[in-house]
Amino acid sequence: MTESVDLILKAELSEAELLAQLNQLLDAGVESADVPRDGARLFLMHFNHERGFATTCSLCWGDPQLQVDDLALARQLAARLDSDVLLQPRNLELPLGLQWCLVDPQGALSAVEIIELEDGIEVRREPRLSLQA
Repeated sequence: MTESVDLILKAELSEAELLAQLNQLLDAGVESADVPRDGARLFLMHFNHERGFATTCSLCWGDPQLQVDDLALARQLAARLDSDVLLQPRNLELPLGLQWCLVDPQGALSAVEIIELEDGIEVRREPRLSLQA
């Protein structure tokens, strides 16, 4: 079974920039179709958007022993890139009706709603509920 983590970053990053950041943060190693890496256990699918949050980072892996803490990774990327990061957390319960978590560069978490744009995603102003994790 394949596992995955999707992170959506406000910052605009190229695939090479994102791979460099991820390989500094994840010991398992990350590769993409355009940038293979010997021994990498994670695969990156990278997308840029015209509006709103600029970069989608989809990480996939097939090793059931490999664990990726999506919330910790989102916090690390937010701090390193000084950028907000959106995710649908795998192990954090959100308030009823909300599916998205916003991580700011200081590591604060908020449950939010999103707006799907023609080519991108943006966060609705309300509701924005602070979370503890």
